[in-house]
Amino acid sequence: MSFQADPSGYGYWIYIDGQQYDPHDLIHFALTPDKNYPWKGTGFRVAIKDVANNLKQAAATEKAFNSEKWKPPLIVKVDGISAEFADKGGRTKLVKDYLETSEAGEPWIIPAQQMEVQSVKPLTLQDLAISDTVQLNKKTVASILGVPSYFVGIGDFKKEEFNNFVVTRLRKIVECIQQTMTKSLILKPEWYIKGNIWQLLDWDLATITAVFTAFGDRGWITGNEARDRINMEPKDGLDELKVLENYIPAEKSGDQKKLIQEE
Repeated sequence: MSFQADPSGYGYWIYIDGQQYDPHDLIHFALTPDKNYPWKGTGFRVAIKDVANNLKQAAATEKAFNSEKWKPPLIVKVDGISAEFADKGGRTKLVKDYLETSEAGEPWIIPAQQMEVQSVKPLTLQDLAISDTVQLNKKTVASILGVPSYFVGIGDFKKEEFNNFVVTRLRKIVECIQQTMTKSLILKPEWYIKGNIWQLLDWDLATITAVFTAFGDRGWITGNEARDRINMEPKDGLDELKVLENYIPAEKSGDQKKLIQEE
């Protein structure tokens, strides 16, 4: 899919698989519009290109590092450089003659003055800080996209972090969808499409009970509306708005019977 400005300077065209479409025939959601071309979204590709390359290079480094070629267990130092060890065949012959054994645990018999064998401790990925670099890059990607870190495999799920993501990042997406669909699909000006982001929040039963009890006491919701929130069937007699006795308008506060004294 691609977008191209109309040569006349007004409007634009949408191309899908080489086919040209008029924007009036499609629903186009512009989440992050360009300041010069409102119909053209900016996206995140430019912002995360370098980070994506770093993650790709880190994966390649880790794969190569885990191969045997990167971490030889031994170094054999031979006394002098001769034609015998100049090519691969000569070095292979040296290994077969002195280092290879027929049984596990069999000692090596090597010339004391001709060669020296030294054990090598290879570097680990932790030494190379590959893990720290990957975590930092993933956190950068999560920050650019505006999502919690655990979405990209860093850290654990946190309810507060997820709910903040819903009311900030997802709210913008929901508003874009509802406004675009209302403009494109609804003909009557009195009608509109509205999304409910509150359904996406991670609410436990205790929170739902406290919130909807307070709403019910103030007469903002009915009992059946509260029951619907926790997937319970409606009940007869719970469709009326009810308030506590002492919830009265401020201008009526002086009309309470307990404040009126008889002569």
